[in-house]
Amino acid sequence: MKRFLRARDQHCRFPGCRQPAHRCDRDHTLDYAFGGATDVCNLACLCKRHHVLKGETAWTVRQLGGGVLEWTSPGGHVYIDKPPPVIHFIPDPDPPPF
Repeated sequence: MKRFLRARDQHCRFPGCRQPAHRCDRDHTLDYAFGGATDVCNLACLCKRHHVLKGETAWTVRQLGGGVLEWTSPGGHVYIDKPPPVIHFIPDPDPPPF
């Protein structure tokens, strides 16, 4: 599950944060203490700062499926954070021989 989440999320899933997933906590979207499952459908990578922000402020988050997170700010603004694409194409630096 840990490897899957790192591969899916690649970075902290708070909008605009790019802290690498290997430096992040695995956070229960619906807290485990309130019945949230320890399952990839209820987990996301959050850096320490945004993990605390989620738990200690009026920011809320919910999972929409497929790893998509819907964040709502204390002011009511909604931000959708989609996981990065699974496949990355890297250009070949060598031109074709023809």
